[in-house]
Order: sequence, then structure tokens, then C-alpha cells
Amino acid sequence: MANSQLPNRSSTDTNASADVNTLMDNIEALKGGTGATAPTTTIEDLSTDKADKSNVLELDNTDAFTPDADYEPATKKYADDLIEDTDWKRLPITDNFVVTTTLQNITSASFFAPETKTYEVDARVTFDNTDATSTGVRFISLYIYVNGVAVSRNLGFLADGGSGTDNITIATKYIGSITSGHAVQIYANTSVNSIVRTSSSGSGSLCYIKSVPNANAL
Repeated sequence: MANSQLPNRSSTDTNASADVNTLMDNIEALKGGTGATAPTTTIEDLSTDKADKSNVLELDNTDAFTPDADYEPATKKYADDLIEDTDWKRLPITDNFVVTTTLQNITSASFFAPETKTYEVDARVTFDNTDATSTGVRFISLYIYVNGVAVSRNLGFLADGGSGTDNITIATKYIGSITSGHAVQIYANTSVNSIVRTSSSGSGSLCYIKSVPNANAL
């Protein structure tokens, strides 16, 4: 095999300093050893001081990340979802709904738990007596139902003298775990079949739901 002849270098050649010895010194310097003046960052620095790609969240990251330690980072989406999830969500009560002795769903729409966790459900419903000919006491029960099962109940009563203008606001609350996809609804019934309606007047009829942060502390 023929040998290649390297070009001759003279002392006046601008590349004369790039001889073998100088190159070796520069290589040693890059490695962090002795020789020519070492750069600020050596090869060893690059290999030991850099962040491991598998241990950082990159700026163009699109994967979900849930922090589970005190000093782990939280993504914008994680923070936004947390704030949105703990905001009160209103569950509408059907206004002017005729309540009878039969247990009835008085919510105009159900709330479905987006994920399994602890929620707080606060219901407050105003009931009006609109039967001006009926007198006496009628009991009204207000329930919170989760997945078709009563989890909370409160009782109030109307003592009417025939004016048909009495009203009462009943409140009940539930704090507990709700499984993902399970529905939350508000039910009510009365002790007698007089005309009692849900009403938005007075204290109004409201139900609010939110998830409970740090539920394990409850």
C-alpha cells in the first residue's frame, strides 16, 4: 500500500503551531489535564455536570407529569387543572318543581365525577307552600344521592295556616369519596301531598360541588 506524504511545514507557516505536540496538549486540556490553557468547560464537566434528559421536563414536553414530592416541578396544565378542579361547580335545581310524597329527583342536570376522589357537596333548597286551602304541618326531606344511593339527608317542615305563602330553606352536606363516572343528584319528598314547590325566591335553591384537596387529612 502506498504511503501518503504529508506536506512540509515551515516556521513561517501560520499553521506551524498546530504540530503534534500542541494538538496533544490541547486534547489534554479539553480532557481536564495539564498542557495548554484549559477551557472553562472540560469534557469531564460536560459529562458530569449536565442534566440527564430522562430527569428533566423539557420546554416542548407534551406528556402529563404529576409531582409527588415537595420540590418537584408542576406543569402549567397540572396547576390549571388543580385550580379548576377545586373551584365550586354548580348543580342546577329545577325551579318550581312540584314535590310530592314520592321521592323525586329535583336536579335539572346531574354532576358526574370526572375522577375518583373526595368531594364536598353542599345543597340548599327553598320550598314554597303554594296551596292556600291546605293547613297543617308538612315535613320535607332533602337528600343528596350519589350513584343512586342516599348519602346525606336533612329534614324541615312547613306549618301553614292556609295562606299559601310560607317557605322554608333546607340545607344538607356530604363530604366523601365519589367514584369516577358516578352521578350526584338532589332528591326531595314531602309528608303529605300538598302543593309544595322548589323555589328560587328567598334564600334560593343551590347546590355546589368541588373536590377536596389533601383529602387524606380529613
